Amino acid sequence: MGRLEAKLGRAHDLYSAGDRAAALPLFREVAEISPWDSEFSGCFDRVDVGWCRLLHDAAHVDGPEAARKIWQEARAHYRAAKFPLTMHSWQLAEMLLPDIVEVIIYEWLEDAEEAGTSDVPVTEDEHRIFQLALAEIEGSRSVR
Repeated sequence: MGRLEAKLGRAHDLYSAGDRAAALPLFREVAEISPWDSEFSGCFDRVDVGWCRLLHDAAHVDGPEAARKIWQEARAHYRAAKFPLTMHSWQLAEMLLPDIVEVIIYEWLEDAEEAGTSDVPVTEDEHRIFQLALAEIEGSRSVR
């Protein structure tokens, strides 16, 4: 795990310093690690961070189609419908496409229903993003 932390730290530093070309391959290396390998077992959260950073970059630099491609890669990588972890999804929800937002929000709601609760505690910021996402989803459905 120390090597993954070091690689993520280096990638964050490079990206913060404006060296996107050097940072993105490091984020991708972490993102594509198999969490089932004995060497890296239990690294789901770090893998998610790698994918989230790639998604964030694609959404802000390359646009929606690039973000959609990264999203599809991430979902196919190792957990499919379980990407991203809920703790990472709120920040992504605000910036990604409505269809991606819809997946996050409805999976979250389904998980809450399966747990037998309809009221899942969220932060004020998460609630704001949730309301924006629902409005966006409903708006896109009426256009379809």
